[in-house]
Amino acid sequence: MKDVHVFFKETPLKKRKTSPATLPPQIVKPLSSSHVDSGSSFYLECAFSGLPQPRITWFRNGTLIPVNGSLSESNPKPLASGAVVVVARKAFSILNSDCTGVYECRAENVAGSSSTSATLSVRDEAKAGLLLIMITIHGILISLLHRHEMLEPLKFDLMIKLELDLLSAERSKTPKDAYDFLNST
Repeated sequence: MKDVHVFFKETPLKKRKTSPATLPPQIVKPLSSSHVDSGSSFYLECAFSGLPQPRITWFRNGTLIPVNGSLSESNPKPLASGAVVVVARKAFSILNSDCTGVYECRAENVAGSSSTSATLSVRDEAKAGLLLIMITIHGILISLLHRHEMLEPLKFDLMIKLELDLLSAERSKTPKDAYDFLNST
């Protein structure tokens, strides 16, 4: 019998650059709820990571917001994991009460989906200003009545008249002068 010698040559394996197949979208920065005055500009912003790059869609009160100039996305930024981060933004140039609602930003790719939502409340400054005027007039009247010790006996009748006059002033948008009102009672 012959001896058979087998020689093995060891060659190091070359490490191939591999990336994970897919990663579902994950929220990096969630949306946050906000209360904003009407007439101002504002934006909602969130960020997602994923591989492949997630596709972003926006919704308001459950209805898809069509792609337009108010929606934007950053260029994808790569992470060590191979995933990318995308920042999504919904801009409002001039807010009004019609902008109030629940906004949702959804990220989707072949591995899955993720979403974040927040409520945007828009305060109407004109209504807030009128209410402040009405409260101020009400406070001035009570202060004057108290100073003249007339508050208790006339309180009920005067408050009714005051409320009617304030409602009238709200409709005509010209509040009555508190001093004239006192002199007329």
